[in-house]
Amino acid sequence: MSRLLALTGAIALTGAYASGCKESESEFFIKGVASFQGTCTAQAQADQILLFEGVLDATFQRDYNAALLFGNQLAQVDRVPDEKIRTETSRIVVQSAEVSIEVPDDSGEVRLVKSYSVPVSGFANPTRSGEPGYGLVSVPLVDAATGIQLAATGRPIKVNSKVKLYGRSLGGDDVHSNEFNFVVTICRGCLVSYDPTLNDAGAASSPNCLLPSTSAPSAVPCQIGQDSPVPCALCISTNAYCQCANPTSANGVLSCQ
Repeated sequence: MSRLLALTGAIALTGAYASGCKESESEFFIKGVASFQGTCTAQAQADQILLFEGVLDATFQRDYNAALLFGNQLAQVDRVPDEKIRTETSRIVVQSAEVSIEVPDDSGEVRLVKSYSVPVSGFANPTRSGEPGYGLVSVPLVDAATGIQLAATGRPIKVNSKVKLYGRSLGGDDVHSNEFNFVVTICRGCLVSYDPTLNDAGAASSPNCLLPSTSAPSAVPCQIGQDSPVPCALCISTNAYCQCANPTSANGVLSCQ
């Protein structure tokens, strides 16, 4: 019996080394989705401002691309004085992301709409002085096909986008992050901001943006159609939802008249 146990333990140990996989999700984790509002930049650092949830306005764009802030808590290589220089093996290179999109149906049950894997690129240094190393990676949390499909319902829909990152340490270990859940509202025209001074009270639909503007153009949002309000005057010539909040469809063409 003792020989059998020893043999079983040896096989299990050999399998663990052969796989080279780090299973601890605490060593490689997704902290959140970085916000671009204000500075239009994101920083791979602990105090980066994060979003609680996202908004995708499908009248401007079809997919929701998130900048995920992730952390690396793998320990640095131990070194002793006068030791020859050794390469750092605890850095993480992110290679792919797995995404699944869930939507609650009319009965309240959650159904899977789409799942997919995409190649991504990201990098983070190991933990130092007890603080994780951070990196950023761009991941489509809602793909274009799903954005088009759900926006076609004509009403705002909240989806749960679940994402997990996969990569390798420079030491050759396969690593994966925790599964991170992020809520995205998919809508049509919900991010348009209407200036009351441009509202034509005599128009059929209100609010609207049908009066001529006499002021300087507003600043362009960091990501048009994603998370940030879009001033109606910026897009009135190209988007019917920028002309009025409730355009009507005639022969497949939206109009506010």
